[in-house]
Amino acid sequence: MSEVLTQYRRHKGLLLLVAPGLAFFLVFNYLPMFGLVLVFNLTVLGLVGLMALYPFVYTISMSLSSAEALRASLHLYPRDISLTSYRMVLSNPEIVTGFTNSVLRTVLGTALTLFLLV
Repeated sequence: MSEVLTQYRRHKGLLLLVAPGLAFFLVFNYLPMFGLVLVFNLTVLGLVGLMALYPFVYTISMSLSSAEALRASLHLYPRDISLTSYRMVLSNPEIVTGFTNSVLRTVLGTALTLFLLV
């Protein structure tokens, strides 16, 4: 027993280097085996899903907030809801032309593809 403790004290730094890999191996290989597969998968997939949705929610929140509210602080939900940015974008004639081109290209491309494939 004293030999094991001596080896442990001597190689404590190396064991600390191995600890993260060992923890990763234990969590992802043995934790789900204890009947927690569903909970483990839902937790991991739920966190990944929230991380994937966060940029979209934040972008929509920023687009609905007024400029003064954005300068004051950043929030996940819109503060001082304002549609001025949407009015400014939709009043630009180039946006309407680009949107029309996108819709026409999509409709004509889909129709042409369906016609050639059938």
